[in-house]
Amino acid sequence: MGQFFEIKRSRHALSTTDDSITIDVPAGRKLKVHSLRADGGESAGGLPSAEVGVFRTSANGSGGSPTSLVIKPLDPNGSVPSGMTAKFGYTTQPTAEADPVVSAVFQPYGGTGSWPVVQGAPAEFWAVAAYQVSVRGINTTGSDTPQCSIAMTVELE
Repeated sequence: MGQFFEIKRSRHALSTTDDSITIDVPAGRKLKVHSLRADGGESAGGLPSAEVGVFRTSANGSGGSPTSLVIKPLDPNGSVPSGMTAKFGYTTQPTAEADPVVSAVFQPYGGTGSWPVVQGAPAEFWAVAAYQVSVRGINTTGSDTPQCSIAMTVELE
């Protein structure tokens, strides 16, 4: 069993091209996503639903001055390992695979969408070299960029 962490991003405009969260994972470590939750933050508009996903990447994001997010260890005595970060705002976004490994549909006007896994069966990510996991919008209508907040529980082995 590895270390458990919570990663959150407060209300922001969801995008299908820019990551809401880019997780950097150290080389040879396995990242397991145990839960994903998206909360809609819109007050008006016509978007019936939106979707956020967690993707494997084929190329890492880089450049610019990305904003760091807090990775909170669930063990009060735990610490975040070197090389594990959560950020958003890279100039060059990670190249996400076409289909998400995990997704959650939510109603943008205060609705919640979540992806709780069957206990003991999290979504797993792994690579020999250091890698990134991409969290971004999947499905928005037209030019809508719904506001949402995201929370996820991950495990690093």
